[in-house]
Amino acid sequence: MTSIPASATSHNVGYVEGVDHLRGFAAFLVVIHHTYWVALAMLRPPMIGAGWWPKVDNPLAAPLVESHIALCVFFVLSGFILTLAGYGRQISYGQYMRNRCLRVLPVYLTVLFFGLALYPEKFDLLRTISTATIFSNQGVGALDLHPVSTVFWTVAVEFQFYLIFPFLVAVFAGQGKRPLVALIGLMIALRAIGFAIRGDVISLTYWHLVPGRLDQFLIGMLAARVYMRWHDDPRIDTSKPPGPLLAPVLSVLRGRSVGLAAGAVVLFFGWEWGLNRLGGFPVQSWFKIATPTAEALVCTALMLAYLSYVSRLPRLLRRVFSFLGDMSLSTYLCHFMLIGLLVGDPIRLKQFPGHLLAVSGMGIQMTAVLNTVVTVAATVGLSVLFFYGIEKPFMRLRGRYVSAPPSA
Repeated sequence: MTSIPASATSHNVGYVEGVDHLRGFAAFLVVIHHTYWVALAMLRPPMIGAGWWPKVDNPLAAPLVESHIALCVFFVLSGFILTLAGYGRQISYGQYMRNRCLRVLPVYLTVLFFGLALYPEKFDLLRTISTATIFSNQGVGALDLHPVSTVFWTVAVEFQFYLIFPFLVAVFAGQGKRPLVALIGLMIALRAIGFAIRGDVISLTYWHLVPGRLDQFLIGMLAARVYMRWHDDPRIDTSKPPGPLLAPVLSVLRGRSVGLAAGAVVLFFGWEWGLNRLGGFPVQSWFKIATPTAEALVCTALMLAYLSYVSRLPRLLRRVFSFLGDMSLSTYLCHFMLIGLLVGDPIRLKQFPGHLLAVSGMGIQMTAVLNTVVTVAATVGLSVLFFYGIEKPFMRLRGRYVSAPPSA
């Protein structure tokens, strides 16, 4: 069964079917989560998360409550796909950064300047420069153009990883996995120190740049080496047998895709449910120090399992998933403004009263579901315009930034 290439393919890495599917899954999980809980809060105050957090009895519902794992999927996938492109090759840093800017900045800056046009009274030169130069995760140093800029912090964190990736992959290819493993340990140690100093582990693991999320990016990089070994990539020395931990993983990946996919799905829902039962996102606890790392391992298992299984899916379904994944950045960046318009904002109710749809006799839960479906459909429509009008044309301007290393 042939693979289905993305609409704007890369010049630096072969198409890996399934990566774009997972991006789309993560983006729409965020959209569904945000819309559903904002709708519930509009229908039944107080705002969820302000003084309490729901616990679910059904593990299948857990990802709707704890959907911050979707952000982990983005970071793991970035580390994974960039490593497949750059591992063991020379990277032209200038061309590489040009490609990253062409991928992210056109749609990001379009949304930013739309927000400034919407709220001209909030213009501040230093904060505008900070936000436009991908430092919008710096709290009071960035513009607050809610609901337009609400998710900008994630783009900032990912772009900061882009800045250091060529150096990380050079170390990885030249010195092996040990420095990356040590760096993951360092991130955990820094979170422990930060929690001991400030008593706030959520800010470290959710909002800020290096300490909270870099280990997720690094685990994606390590997963890329497993993938290359799995597919006998010539950049990996296969003369040495795989280690005792890697050998069974490769065996399963090469021959048991159905069982692996089922196990990864169970692990994913089990992780989300267990995290929710321990208090979920709002809880401040020592176990949260290791949560980003463990979450990345769960996402990596899901990613590798899906990549082993994806060719079994019907071709039409794979095309739909590829299309949704292609425009995942547009989906992610534009969805919150539509939530504010269509559903409202319980914290800023006078500014965003919303236009909640309701059917006579329909309960609160089903009303929230109805408004979620409508908002998701509107988000898809707006994302298509963003993608074909901005994202795709600029993505096609990207060039090649990797080349074979010089001979010894």
